[in-house]
Amino acid sequence: MLKVSCPQHDLAEMVSIVARGVSGRSTQPIQSNILLEAKDGTLRLAASDLEYLNIEGTLPADVVEEGATTVPADKLSEIMARLASSDVRLTAKENYGMNITCGRAVFDLPGKPASDFAVLPPAADAFSFEMPQSGLRKLLARTVFATSR
Repeated sequence: MLKVSCPQHDLAEMVSIVARGVSGRSTQPIQSNILLEAKDGTLRLAASDLEYLNIEGTLPADVVEEGATTVPADKLSEIMARLASSDVRLTAKENYGMNITCGRAVFDLPGKPASDFAVLPPAADAFSFEMPQSGLRKLLARTVFATSR
């Protein structure tokens, strides 16, 4: 049963980043959720469209009780953006939902079990490289015209 506390600003920023991995067209309703997993002093968030994209992020948190659940990405993003700059307490409930408390604000979100959440398998023969941010920006600027919505 997940029970964790962390700064609102850090959590809101991470939710904003990870929520970009959620697809509105998924045939599996749980893929519209963000996975939240607390353990070893960190809170891990993950989202996947199960086609092309996995986005994961972690942030330091005060983990009272380790656990995991999933909650709707759109609702979580909306709540995080409106909360005051204070510590946010996240508590998973028996029905996999989540209670969010920040100052006097209290929210309850429905959830689904973390065990039902899927991510893309690791890429075979994966590779990585590094390049300056300015070089990546120039590269994207030269190719973005070829993409479509």
